[in-house]
Amino acid sequence: MDHRPLDRLLEVMEAARCGGSIPAQAAEWLVDGLEAYLGGEPLDRSLGLGGFQSQPHASTQFRKLLRNHHLKKAYAMCDGASPPERAENLRLEIFRFETRIWKRWESLSAPPDGASQLRTHLWHAFKAGRVPSSARQLERICSPDKSHPVQCHDLDAILNS
Repeated sequence: MDHRPLDRLLEVMEAARCGGSIPAQAAEWLVDGLEAYLGGEPLDRSLGLGGFQSQPHASTQFRKLLRNHHLKKAYAMCDGASPPERAENLRLEIFRFETRIWKRWESLSAPPDGASQLRTHLWHAFKAGRVPSSARQLERICSPDKSHPVQCHDLDAILNS
């Protein structure tokens, strides 16, 4: 799966939100895509954002990236002497959140005032999509040495500016 179009889209968003300039490769991607769009191609296809030929749509890729971002933040807040122990503690927090809190918070447009940082990150992860329930999956997602094909972007800056 080609993650470059999502990277380019995030670069454009980051520059726009933070008042920076658009990197040259992202600007070239955007101009080429818009020219194709003005030539009659659907916008998603002209920008390579997926949703055709069994390629996941960029919005799906982004929600997964966002979910993982918040799971990593929650993982960092969990205790554990080792990554597997920390992942197990996160799994327990997710279970408690899902069974005791999520149904009451699911329809909210933001986590309630006074929610802990951990629960705030879990709320965002659940809003973004299905949250894994096994410690092994969580460790794979949250492991600090986990390389992700999509470049690291300042998602907090992109979303909150």
